[in-house]
Order: sequence, then structure tokens, then C-alpha cells
Amino acid sequence: ALPRRILLVGPPGIGKTLSVAKLATRCVMEKRPPMVITTDTTRAGGVEQLSAFTEALKLPLAVARSPLELGRLLAKAPSSVPVLVDTAGCNPYGRAELDQLTEFVGAADGMAEPVLTLPAGMD
Repeated sequence: ALPRRILLVGPPGIGKTLSVAKLATRCVMEKRPPMVITTDTTRAGGVEQLSAFTEALKLPLAVARSPLELGRLLAKAPSSVPVLVDTAGCNPYGRAELDQLTEFVGAADGMAEPVLTLPAGMD
């Protein structure tokens, strides 16, 4: 079984959004529809890509444009519902990107577990 609430974090382009879609599909198949949230609002097509998956699964997609919004969404989510959060890709050498990710992870503190996502074929 999946942890109740996870926040997928990692570098850009490694499959966080697709992983959220696959995990959401698994939840739906197990008759436990999840709450799906994206914080990936700066990448062109970031929201639209996940929206296509959630629409196919007949799930709403919540968009958190700020850490405060993410905190509010997580606080309102029923404890019995799995929550999957897709974050924007983060360059581990980019201070501004790390600071932004840190703010989102901080807003989720105690309400969602950050999970580092990396491709299986990575050196």
C-alpha cells in the first residue's frame, strides 16, 4: 500500500509527473481515489500534462501556486484520502530553485512525506 501522503521531489525531466499519474492510477484501481496536487506551475505545460492524466482518471487536479496554498490544500484533505503532490523539477545546484522547493516541503511538513524521485537508469 502507498503511504497516505507523498510529495515527489527531484531534478527536472526524470518522471515525477508520470510517477504521480501511475500512483494515482494504482489508487483508483484499488478503489481509493487520491487527491492530486501540482506545484509545477512555472514549466510550460506542467499543469496541463498532469491534468490530462487526472481527467482520464476522472480525478480533480488541485493547483498550489504557493507554499501557503499547498499547506491549505493539505490541511483540508481528509486523513483517509491518499494525497499525491507533484513538484516542479529542481536543479540541485540552483540556489533559487532549492529555496523554492524547501518552502514547499516546509509547507507540507507533517502533512506529506517528501520522496526523492530519480530515474532507474541514472548513474
